[in-house]
Parts: sequence; C-alpha cells; structure tokens
Amino acid sequence: MPHSRENSKPLPVAWVEKQDNCHNLESNCLSSLMDGNPISTFVINTDHHVVLWNHACEMLTGVPREKVLNNPVDSRIFYSGQYRPLLADLVLDMDESAIRRWYDKKNLTQSASIPDAYEASDELVIQGEKRNIYFVAAAIREPSGKIIGAIETIQDITDRSQLLSQLYQAQKMEALGALIAGVAHEINNPINLIMYNIPLLEKIWQDVLPVLNDQAVLFPQRKYGGLRTDFINNHLMQLISDMDMAAKRVATIVTGLKSFSRFSAQSEKIPLQINVAVENAIRLSQSTLRKLNVEIDLDLENDLPTISGNLQNIEQVILNLIINAAQAIEHDNGKIRISTRLQPQDGDIRISVSDNGKGVNPAIAGKLFDPFITDKQEKGGTGLGLSVSYNLIKSHDGTITFESRQGKGTTFHVLLPSALKRKPFRIMVVDDDATIREMLREILVQRRSYIVEEASNGIEACIRLGSSRPDLLVMDLFMPEMNGIEVCRVLKNDPVLSDMKIMMITGHEGHPLIGDISEFGFIDILYKPFNLEDFVTRVDNILLK
Repeated sequence: MPHSRENSKPLPVAWVEKQDNCHNLESNCLSSLMDGNPISTFVINTDHHVVLWNHACEMLTGVPREKVLNNPVDSRIFYSGQYRPLLADLVLDMDESAIRRWYDKKNLTQSASIPDAYEASDELVIQGEKRNIYFVAAAIREPSGKIIGAIETIQDITDRSQLLSQLYQAQKMEALGALIAGVAHEINNPINLIMYNIPLLEKIWQDVLPVLNDQAVLFPQRKYGGLRTDFINNHLMQLISDMDMAAKRVATIVTGLKSFSRFSAQSEKIPLQINVAVENAIRLSQSTLRKLNVEIDLDLENDLPTISGNLQNIEQVILNLIINAAQAIEHDNGKIRISTRLQPQDGDIRISVSDNGKGVNPAIAGKLFDPFITDKQEKGGTGLGLSVSYNLIKSHDGTITFESRQGKGTTFHVLLPSALKRKPFRIMVVDDDATIREMLREILVQRRSYIVEEASNGIEACIRLGSSRPDLLVMDLFMPEMNGIEVCRVLKNDPVLSDMKIMMITGHEGHPLIGDISEFGFIDILYKPFNLEDFVTRVDNILLK
C-alpha cells in the first residue's frame, strides 16, 4: 500500500541516524581494538594518508598520532632520515616490482596465510636505537574486492633475535664441545705413548752413544739414517728434546680441549674465599712472571664474603688472566695489578686483572672469548684459555668482560655472586644503647646490604620476633627489663624460634652468665670492645653456615 509523503519522511532520517550510529560504533570499536593491541599498527587510506595510528605505534616511534593522522607516514621515523615508501604504501599500490626492489634484501616473503600480504624484517634505527624489526603489510578490501587502504604491523623483535642468536651459539658450542671431546680423546692416547717413550729413547741414546763413538773412530765415513756420526753426536739430543717439547705442547692443547669440552659439567662447589684463589694463582704464575720480568701489584679487599665455587676452576681462570696479561707486555716496565672488591649494591665480588701491555687487537676483540682465537701464536698461545675461562665463570653464574686501549693496556673484570647475594639476610640488633644499635645497623647495611631491624630491650625483641623472624639475632647480654639470657630461654621454649641463630655481645668476659649462654648452644659470643671489621666477618660466617 503506498505511503503518504508525510508518512515516508521520517524513515530515511531514522535509517541514516541508525547507520551513522553503527558506523560510529564500529569506528570506536576498531579504535579501541587498535589501541588495545600491543603490536604497533597503523592504517593508511587510498591517498596514503594515515587514518589509524595505535598507542603501541606511538610508544615504539615516539611520534604521537596527532602528528601523523591525515598525513602520509614520514618514512624518516623508521629509516633514519631516508625518504622512501613503506611496505604498506607499496602493498596499497599492489606494485610487486617496487616491493621486490625495496624489500628483496630484507627477508621479504609473501604471506602464506593472509591474502595480498607481505612480510619482511630489517635492522632500523628508531628513536636513536638500532632495533631488529619485523613488519607485515596487507591490503584492506571491500566485500566487492576493491582496495580501500592498507594495514601494517611493526614488531620489535630485537630481544627475540638476541635470544635466538644465543640459543644458536649455545647449540653450536655444545656440538663443538662434543666434537672436541672426541678429538681430544683420539689425540690423547698416541701423544701419551710418545711422551712415555721419549725418556726411554733418551736413555737408550745415552747407552748407545759410547758404542757409536767407538764405531766413528773405526769407520769415520759411515752414516746412520743418511747422517754422519759427528752430526748425530752433536744434534740428536736436541732433536729428542724438540720432540719432547712438541709432544708436551700437543698435550697442553689436549688438556685445554678437554677443559673446554667439560665446561658445562657441574664441578663440586664449596664456600671459598676469592683472595685465596688469587694468591694461589699468583704462586702458580711466579716462574712465568720472573721470566718475563713482570711485577704484580696486589690490592685485595679484606673480609670478603665467600662465594660458592670450585677452587681449582677459579684458580685456573685467574691464572689464565695473569699469563695473558704478562704475555701482552712487550716492554721492560711490565706491571699487572690485581684487585678484589665487594660490590655492595648487588652482592657480587669483582676480580680485576689489569696490565700495561699493548692492548687487545681490535680485529679479534669481538670474538676474544671464542675458542682458538689468539694473537699470540708465536708465544705458544692456543686460543683456548679465555674460552675455557669464559665458560668456567659462566658455570659459576658469573660474568667476565674486558676493556682495552691500544698501547695502554687491558683490564679483565670477573664478577661472581657472593653468598650475600643468595637472599636478603635479615638481622635484628637488640641493645639498650641507641648509639651501639645505630653503629651496628650502619655497618651491616653499608658493608653488606643486610636488612636490619632494631629493638631497645629484650621485651621489645620478643614482641617483634613473634611476627618477624630474622636470620640472626645480635643481642646485648645485659639489658634492663629482660636481659639476653632471659630472651634465650623464651626462644628455646618456642618450637618455631628454638633454632634461632644468636650472637651475644657483652663487656663482661668471665661473667657467670657466660656459662649459661654456652649451655643454650647459641652461635657466638662477642666481647666488648670489638673491632667492627671482625664483627662483620663473624656475622658473615654465622649467616653462611
């Protein structure tokens, strides 16, 4: 039935409003989805103008959407001052030859899952930083198939690329380790046979020499193996000595190969003092240092906390660094400085070995810790020392780095986690003297980064212990209201606190209560006056038991 003009007027308006509302809703939903997407994404229309630029894109590029909306994308954002089409621009134009021309060397592939889409990756400088970027661009089509724009996603895969590179390197090193172990085994048996027989050959030669000399008198022109008797007499011992030296050289290489192949094995680790390892390594290197006329300057920090490590492995690393440093010095005023320090901010112990030698050759600096990399072939370098050292330190959860200046010298830094790094130890200091409490708290925090809680008497300590158990209780013996012995009795009767570690402090040596302390079986008694360094060391020892 036909509608009147009056009846038909409102219908188009309502329909248009409904369509506008739907369009606005879709637009708002799309914008919300885009901004909620953690992957940097932008959309361009057929004029190559940006119509959507999500929050992740702003964060990646540092460019707010207000600067790019309704404008072409400034390629300099991604390509460091270079004007060029982006992948979305080329996909929008469906210009495959241009896509190939601009991106063929950028790992370009046509997407197998998205029609009209291309994927590529490149190393770009974004906001001043070099980043590995993976991008995908696809055409946007109407249901009819008409292209109305293009969308591009940009992902920073720098961390992923580094992880993949590290994984590849780890797999390569694992395979190399297995190969090296097999090669070392095959070489080891024949070289051992040679080394066992060389002393026998020397002894035989010493027995044969008189006979040979007698024969030389009777038959002066006779040759043995094409050599005259006088030549053999003068040179054979040197030839045997050269053979022995060469065999030992091969044996040294095999030992290095075996150490390298075993780097991933977990050696037995015990609490050890770094300074002991340093001093042992210096003793082992003395003959080399004397031969090369190199002096050692030691600067070892006292009372360092222990590390959990294998003493032989740590000694080997330090010895390698000392020998490398000595061999890098080519003048008569050679000096090597070795220092140890606790880094209170992170609980690491730093070992630094510095020399005033020629510095690291820039050509090998980037691969210095790779196996068989050396610039000391003429001095007998195998290129395994630093590689083995790197892996030994890595097996101790540590790091080894270096800094070098040509003609000035090199410093290697080894960082190893100390026992202090295992957990943030908590200590309660109980003393009625506020000055003593403050002094002990300050040295424990500054020197060891311990978490320190204070209590002014025994009653306050018991109240605090009910809600917070420290790793160690440092307590004065004589205090008002409740003394140290009374606190100990309370703790011994508490099943939760009965095994509390306690250091008792007193100025009354020989007091009858001291015997009571011993009966309770607590850890340590410190008599006033005491040395603060000794106090810290004793606290460390108690905590690390």
